[in-house]
Amino acid sequence: VEGMDFPYLAKVTAIYVATLSRIASAPSAPEDVSIAGALSRDTTVKWTAVPGAAGYRVRWRRNDAQAWSEARDVTGTETVLVQVPVDDNFVGVAALSATGAESLVSFAGRDRRPTR
Repeated sequence: VEGMDFPYLAKVTAIYVATLSRIASAPSAPEDVSIAGALSRDTTVKWTAVPGAAGYRVRWRRNDAQAWSEARDVTGTETVLVQVPVDDNFVGVAALSATGAESLVSFAGRDRRPTR
C-alpha cells in the first residue's frame, strides 16, 4: 500500500461508480438500426423502438472522423438527416431515459436488399 495516492484513487473510484450508475439507468441500446439514401444527399435512419425509452439520440460523423461530431434528439423511430450523405458518414442511435441517461450507441448498417 506504500506509495498509493488514496485521495486520487477515491476520485477515480467515484467517477467510475457515477459512470456505471448512469449506464445502468439508461434503456437498452436500439436494435435493427439501418440507414438508406444511396444516390441522395440525405440519409434516412430507422430503428426498432426500445421499451421504456423516452427518446433517441441520433449521432453521426464523417467517415474519416474518430468521434461523433453531430447529434439530434428525436422521439420517433425514424428520422431523415438532410444534407448528410449516407456514403460519407457513419451513423448510430442511442436510447434516452426520461432523466436523459443515454444507452450505448448502436451502429447503423445499410438496409438489406430483398432477395429474389
